[in-house]
Amino acid sequence: MKNDKSSKSPRVQGVPKFHSSRVLWRSLLLLLVLMVNGQWSTVNGQTYAYPYLAFETTDGEVLSVAVEGLTIALNDATLTATDSEGAAYTFALSSLGKMHFTDEATGIQPLASTSQEPVEAYTTHGVYVGKYSNVAKARSTLPYGIYILKGKTFTLKMTVR
Repeated sequence: MKNDKSSKSPRVQGVPKFHSSRVLWRSLLLLLVLMVNGQWSTVNGQTYAYPYLAFETTDGEVLSVAVEGLTIALNDATLTATDSEGAAYTFALSSLGKMHFTDEATGIQPLASTSQEPVEAYTTHGVYVGKYSNVAKARSTLPYGIYILKGKTFTLKMTVR
């Protein structure tokens, strides 16, 4: 019996094969955009409107963005969410843990770990842990756990893994 090469899917010249995770991310993004535009989620046949979309990174930082007027763009390995006031939040897809709709704003904004501002660290129960010269020093020094870092101009939730 001869090999039947016609049973293979033809490859279109000039079109690269996509990695399955890229196709998955794009499919999830399409679903997310459809949900954001409708600002809805369905649970047990009922529809609920959620005012915020929360982005959680793999290191535990959470940012909630108002859904109204939100635009989302996917470019190579990054996702950019722009709110109605024009503030843009960019996430590397490799560091984006999950996204979900919520009724609550986090009130905690992401902060680049390159900030050189001194921070005080607290546990989630409000117990003072110590003072550090910057976020990077706190991250490298603190033991595993979830912490609230308070600087002069910001407050940050941080997970040390």
